[in-house]
Amino acid sequence: MECFLKSEADEKSGYPMAKQAARKVRDIRWVCTQARNLFETGFYQKALALFSILGYAEPEIGICLKRMNDEAGWRKAWSRVTRLEDYSRLIDICLSQDEVRLGGQFFLEKCRTALIRGNLGLPYDLIGSKLVDFMDAYFVKARQPEETRTWGRFLARFDFEGTFWKKSFFYLELGEDTDALIDFIERLDFFNRRAYLEIKKQWKKEMRGLEEREDWDGLALRDYFLNGGRRIPEFLRKMTVGAGNFVFFLFGEDQFFNAAVDWCARNNRLPEAWERCAKWKRYARAALICERAGCPEKAAEYYVSARQPEKAASIYVGLGKFHKAGDAFYKRGQFAEALALYEMQKPPDKRRQARTHEKMGDFAAALNLWNEAGDKRAAEKCRARWDRSRQRRLFNH
Repeated sequence: MECFLKSEADEKSGYPMAKQAARKVRDIRWVCTQARNLFETGFYQKALALFSILGYAEPEIGICLKRMNDEAGWRKAWSRVTRLEDYSRLIDICLSQDEVRLGGQFFLEKCRTALIRGNLGLPYDLIGSKLVDFMDAYFVKARQPEETRTWGRFLARFDFEGTFWKKSFFYLELGEDTDALIDFIERLDFFNRRAYLEIKKQWKKEMRGLEEREDWDGLALRDYFLNGGRRIPEFLRKMTVGAGNFVFFLFGEDQFFNAAVDWCARNNRLPEAWERCAKWKRYARAALICERAGCPEKAAEYYVSARQPEKAASIYVGLGKFHKAGDAFYKRGQFAEALALYEMQKPPDKRRQARTHEKMGDFAAALNLWNEAGDKRAAEKCRARWDRSRQRRLFNH
């Protein structure tokens, strides 16, 4: 094996003979030691050849490829890591090779994917074993707001036992992610009541000092939880909209709401704004934000929730979705308006039309439509309702 590693011909081919010889060695630990020695002395390609024949050596393969400036290669190698012990070794490699920044960004990308998919994607025990301490080391030098928000949200969502709730709180506050901080503290009230009460107790002590320092953002957050947001309208007049407070501007007067939407539009955070409004059941405002963001169908859905079928229908008609426009009126019990829109849909949705005719008491038209739609069961039910309706009329006369 050592001879082949020194061979220029074998090097040009990617050390196939050296790999073949290494596979015949019975003591795998010896091969691993040789690979590590080669890496430490700067022979990264030789080390890579030996690591590549070992099972679960993706962390080592990745760092070799990084030293060889193979960006795509190291990313691909590390993306194949799945086991707790391999992730743990990857962290150790980043610490020993002064690659904390590289490792931190790798794990942050994992966090972003997990938040989007709603799936942890990492061994759960990794959070408690090494990952939290490693990310603390990363954030000593790198404190970009987006990164601290991502890490804070990840911990808040996937630290299921609430072990690191103080870390979640710290990073969300550091990243001025008030939206996620509100959700996190509200969840603490359910799964870690002691922590929730501890936060509220601490906040009560801080109120006077914050007022003296005129920290209106901090006061607004605390007032939201301690007093139901009673003083927030007062604080808004003294605040400048930004990352740490735009959520409170969203439920202020129109001038504050408009300022928040403008800020979110400039900073690519409109989705957070409409989701927050929806959580607070401010559906009409959520719809306005969706329209501003160029998401008309989402806006229409919120107008339906806001019980404003005319606005929802107007959007759906503009999109050519007459059946959804009709649904907006149908849900409000405005059946004539719903039917008129259903009849505009091409091809016609006969089931929707039949259902609406039934609601309007026109059972003859409904029965014809159910038959045309080929829905025998619905036609039978319609006929039964029609019979009961005629019997009631006869009885009333």
